[in-house]
Amino acid sequence: MSLMSKSILKMISELAESEGLDGWGVSTPPYDVEGFLESWVRKGRHGKLKYMENNISTRSNPSFFFNDLQSVISFALSYSVGENSKFASYALGTDYHYSLGEKLHKIAQTLEQSFGGKFFVAVDIFPIAERAAAAKSKMGWIGKSGNFILPSVGPNVFLGEILTSHKLDTTENKSEFMNCGDCTLCIDSCPTGAICDDQTIDVRKCLSYYTTEIREVPPENIRDKYDGIFWGCEKCVLVCPYLHKNIIQNKKTPLSDDDFENFPSLTKGNFKKTVLERMSKRKLSINYIISETTSSDNTTSFTNNLNTLKKLYMDDPELMEIITWAEKKHGQ
Repeated sequence: MSLMSKSILKMISELAESEGLDGWGVSTPPYDVEGFLESWVRKGRHGKLKYMENNISTRSNPSFFFNDLQSVISFALSYSVGENSKFASYALGTDYHYSLGEKLHKIAQTLEQSFGGKFFVAVDIFPIAERAAAAKSKMGWIGKSGNFILPSVGPNVFLGEILTSHKLDTTENKSEFMNCGDCTLCIDSCPTGAICDDQTIDVRKCLSYYTTEIREVPPENIRDKYDGIFWGCEKCVLVCPYLHKNIIQNKKTPLSDDDFENFPSLTKGNFKKTVLERMSKRKLSINYIISETTSSDNTTSFTNNLNTLKKLYMDDPELMEIITWAEKKHGQ
């Protein structure tokens, strides 16, 4: 190990700890994901995520968009997990693109000031195979659910990277827990059978896909599985035996009970720095209608709000179809 690499790795360890990160590791691209992704796309399991059809070779090697890349430093930040009827735990509080991004920018700036060279932060902004990079760094492994699993934490982690022009020695995790063994709890728990047997998700069946990614109205057989969910699904995370459950404290939900009561009047300003910030009001209206329709404790104002949304989207056939579906479900 060169003296420079040793010094940089020592500082990374110190900075990661000071920023409250739960794990880190170094890998060298390329990553063996090209054939894997091509097969997933060929089978149509990417649904309407058309961007996944592009940049497949780039995902296997971030050198394509970062000149002089020598090493990728992966970081993991855990989030507390708890039962919430409407929001997956990762959606609570500040969007991780802000929280994790801020931590990594601090680390990158300190490293650059100390050692020179290039240190570039990437938190879900470029087509990087981040789970493959984290796994190659020996920080953990990709589970049967497709989630990255950090042995000391579980699958409840956010991933981010710092790309650098410095050639660093790769890390070796000495944990004995580096696979899922015979466990299939995540597969068995999926309400729609979206988890495939090759560590991939068929997003055409995935509740997270429909609530967070796709803009269209989901088919009726998927709607019936929402069970009050507004954003995301984490059933595969909650059953993982590696999960270290934490009590969620003072984590603000993107929408409060009052927000649900007054949903039609909400504006973009209500969602600042939350996972909902990038979503259109139309998309959130779809989520709201299905969530309230399938919830066992929908708000008393739902009927009035539905009538308001009907007037708002009277020229939108897709929204009118789902509103009619909701009215039938409630016997209106």
